[in-house]
Amino acid sequence: MGGQTSSGTGTYGSSGYGNLNVIPPTLQKYVISTPLSDTQSSNLSFVQDEKVPTALKETMKNYADQAGIPYLDSDGTKAFYAAQQILNVVDAAKALSVRNLSDGVGGRITNSMAAWANNFLQFNPDISNFAQLKDAASKATTALAGGQGSGFRMNMGIIEAATANLPTANDNLSTALVKADALATQIINGLKPVFPGVTSSTYGALLGGQSGGTTAPSGSGLYSF
Repeated sequence: MGGQTSSGTGTYGSSGYGNLNVIPPTLQKYVISTPLSDTQSSNLSFVQDEKVPTALKETMKNYADQAGIPYLDSDGTKAFYAAQQILNVVDAAKALSVRNLSDGVGGRITNSMAAWANNFLQFNPDISNFAQLKDAASKATTALAGGQGSGFRMNMGIIEAATANLPTANDNLSTALVKADALATQIINGLKPVFPGVTSSTYGALLGGQSGGTTAPSGSGLYSF
C-alpha cells in the first residue's frame, strides 16, 4: 500500500497524541509522526529508539514520558508499522467489498460510499482483488508477529484467524464488512496499551445513507484517539 486518498480523514481518525511542545525543538526531530492508516490525514506521534543517538537516549526517553509520547524500541516500531499496514489492508477490504459485492439484506450502497471506494482503490492500485488482499494481509501479519514489543498486546492467534477470514468474492457486503471489522478491532485493541486513547466502532453504518464524498462516509466504523 502507501497511497493516499485525495482528501479528508478516511477510515481511521486522529485528534493527535501527546504534547510535542514539551520536547525541546532540537530533539523534536526524533519524534515520528505518521497516520494510523494511509487514508488518515492526521497523525500519531512516537519516538523511534533506533533514530536516537546513544548519548541522547535517556534524555529523549525522559522527555517523551513527560510529553505523553510513546518511546518504541526496534520490535515496537516494527509492530506499529505492521499494524498500520494491516489497517491499510482493512481499508482495502472495505473498498473492494463496496465496489464488488452485493448489498445483502437490508443494506444499500450510497453514491458517497461508492465514490470513497473507487477513490481509495485508484490511489492504492497494489490491491485490486481479493486474492491480493489476502496476500498483503498475510505478509503484514507475519511482520506483526516478528515485531512484538514496547507494550503492545497483539493476540496473534485471533489476528491470524481474522486475517484468514477476510472478505472473499463470495461474501455479501454486510458479511464482508463484519469480517474486515473483526481484524481491525483486534489490531486497535493491541495498540491500546501504548496508544490508550484509540477507540473503535463497527462498520454497520456503512450500509446506511451516509455522506462523505471522497473520504470514508460519516459513521462508517471510524477509529479515533
